[in-house]
Amino acid sequence: MMDPRISIVTPSFNQARYVEECIRSVLDQDYPNAEHIIFDGGSQDGTVEVLRRYENRGVRWKSEPDKGQSDAINKGFRAATGEIIGWINSDDWYVRGAFRVVADYFRAHPEADFVYGNNFFTDPNRRVIRRVRTMPYRWEWLLHTGLLIPQPGVFVRRKVVEDCGLLDISLRCVMDYEWWLRIARKHPPHFIDRYLACFRIHPGSITGSGRLHELWRRERWEVSQKYQPCSRAMAHLQRIVASGGKLMARWWRALTGPGETSLYCVPRVVVLCGRLTPERVDVLNVLQDRHDLEAQVWTLPGTEKPQMSGPHHAVSGATKQIIAELWRERPSVVVVTDTPSGVRRAAAIYCALARAKLIDWTDPAPWAVDEFCRMLRRD
Repeated sequence: MMDPRISIVTPSFNQARYVEECIRSVLDQDYPNAEHIIFDGGSQDGTVEVLRRYENRGVRWKSEPDKGQSDAINKGFRAATGEIIGWINSDDWYVRGAFRVVADYFRAHPEADFVYGNNFFTDPNRRVIRRVRTMPYRWEWLLHTGLLIPQPGVFVRRKVVEDCGLLDISLRCVMDYEWWLRIARKHPPHFIDRYLACFRIHPGSITGSGRLHELWRRERWEVSQKYQPCSRAMAHLQRIVASGGKLMARWWRALTGPGETSLYCVPRVVVLCGRLTPERVDVLNVLQDRHDLEAQVWTLPGTEKPQMSGPHHAVSGATKQIIAELWRERPSVVVVTDTPSGVRRAAAIYCALARAKLIDWTDPAPWAVDEFCRMLRRD
């Protein structure tokens, strides 16, 4: 069966520093049937030169003045030819294997039209500063609480765009939020418990700078009134009820782990690494590039900066903090390699509490990756 075409739409304006990484994250997917459409707002910082370099790799782009980010995205939606459509901004990028995960999920769940997954939040240099693990959401939680579905990890079928329309170009900050609300009323969102994309926080971004925070608050209130108009007192009551339900669901998930809410699960692996040689980085890159498992690399204080294909996360060497971080992430497998005894002890305690598998991988080697992946699945 032929893989469905995935169309990725990217708006861009003066993001020459980051746009190439975004493009490469689409081109480097282990997925043969994808297109990348970029609408640039007339950048003058070298972005156009970057785009020209990828014309012969199939990237479709156009640089011209527009009416803002939403207008550029809408142009991309109109130009998209794929059965599945995603939207990612030019300063963000996809995790390797994300397209295969999304396509497999849509194929296995024909009733799903709107899916979303987890996101990494990173600094400008790709270092993970926050891991955004979400969960299945109700429409009321999306409307009444501070909840936001992470935008780079959203994919929809083409019929959703045809049925629900394009982004509202009058909104500057919450156009994605308003679109999610509009879609979710007709097409219930499906949660994929996988990290699909990376959202970069930097001074030039709206989220990173916070310069439009007040506008964001005002637009969000106006959108909520559009979908469920009521007095501020009633809105406050509805927010309390919705927040209570969401909080109880989060507590239960924290206590029990993903459980039945993980609609698409593979082994989630955390590699605690104390030393990163070039050979070891090559092996870890291979692990992170596989779509049949989800591997994260956590480095310890003093570890040299790695050149990883995927995002990496720096953790404290303190036993209690490592246990707490592992419990929040809830991996099914913890791998320790070249780590101090305290880190190994923390990993062993977590694995005993969470009934996870602990593997001491003393000598990672490229030839051993396939055998290692088979070992992950053994009881």
